[in-house]
Amino acid sequence: MIETLMARTIYPTCGKINAMGNKGIRPARSLRRFTAAAPAVTTPPRGRAEPVSKISVTIDSAVLRDARAAAKRSGRTLSAHISEALERDLRRQRMAELVSEFEAEHGVISAAEVARAIASWQV
Repeated sequence: MIETLMARTIYPTCGKINAMGNKGIRPARSLRRFTAAAPAVTTPPRGRAEPVSKISVTIDSAVLRDARAAAKRSGRTLSAHISEALERDLRRQRMAELVSEFEAEHGVISAAEVARAIASWQV
């Protein structure tokens, strides 16, 4: 009871009624906004070794609509779809950095060298 009293004294309530019929003691939205500075880290979902973080992002409506549709078609969650897209983008960026470092040290990679590398991958 004292915790509820203290919480209501410190934070105004959001005015919502919880399952027990009591007003919630969550901070009002204007105060909650300032308490979310660090992303919440949760336990890893099944099949993943890494913990996950919950964040808030702003995405163009058309991009979000297309991402939701693509996730649904592939049978994945929107979060999984976005996470995989970010991972791909980060790998591409790292590859571009590695190529730039290699070319700075050894010169520009020629089209013939690229063709040889591709041919060696095709077994």
